[in-house]
Amino acid sequence: MKKLLLGLLLILLVSNGALAQNTWRDTVFFDYDKYNINQIEQEKLNVFVKKIKALKVNSAKIVGHTDHDGSDEYNIILSKRRVNAVLNYLVSKDVEQNIITSDYSGEKAPIADNSTESGKHKNRRVDILIKYEEEEDDEVQSFKLHPYLENEVKGNKGTVITIPRDAMVLKLTNKVPCRTVNMDLTERYGEPDVNYFKYAIDTTGVELLANGTIRYSALCAKGELKIISGQKIKLELYTEYEGAEIFIGKYTKDGIKWFRQNNSYVYIPDFGQVLFYMVAPGK
Repeated sequence: MKKLLLGLLLILLVSNGALAQNTWRDTVFFDYDKYNINQIEQEKLNVFVKKIKALKVNSAKIVGHTDHDGSDEYNIILSKRRVNAVLNYLVSKDVEQNIITSDYSGEKAPIADNSTESGKHKNRRVDILIKYEEEEDDEVQSFKLHPYLENEVKGNKGTVITIPRDAMVLKLTNKVPCRTVNMDLTERYGEPDVNYFKYAIDTTGVELLANGTIRYSALCAKGELKIISGQKIKLELYTEYEGAEIFIGKYTKDGIKWFRQNNSYVYIPDFGQVLFYMVAPGK
């Protein structure tokens, strides 16, 4: 018997891509004898913040370094200050401090020649390494679409996708595609992930019901397809909780912004990937 509960459903749109256990590295560089983070490197850290919030991150490690100018003792202190600058920046962007470990080695681990200015610049750095783990893909389902008609696709787990007539064009040329289009759909409905969801809303006292991933893409013999401007895909997720509210998450320079929808379904501007959450009533 289906539960008659109101739910809260959060959806995050992200780029199309495979999910697997992996690592991700980046480096923040510093000016000579400085530990403040300049504007260019702040933008690099903002990308890191988006990455760490969009994945199931097991751990993050940041390690500080310097060039060989100055004494060993001074460079140890400088590398520590650089690490603290990066750590404080991440925490200010709501990255959990308890998943981050840090270290500093002064001038002891150069990656470039300290006899040149370009080499010294590469050595004045903080290295970032995150380890993350995501669910493997479920079964990929394939469907035949007609680009000149309205198409409704229903996945094995209950996801319903409706594409308007004349809405698909080739991504590279914006031309009308072939007469037959192949669409791949992957559905995953699973257990809730509190660590990821807490970045969307305050989860204090909230019961998380489920989360998952929907991926969908379309191809024909001439290439990959997209949805034309002004048209949208209707996405309806399966849930046993009636009256679900839907929020769409979009990346901005200040992090994820969430937008409430007025219906129990959502309109998506293009093919891609959707992450979603379901929350019991009471929030």
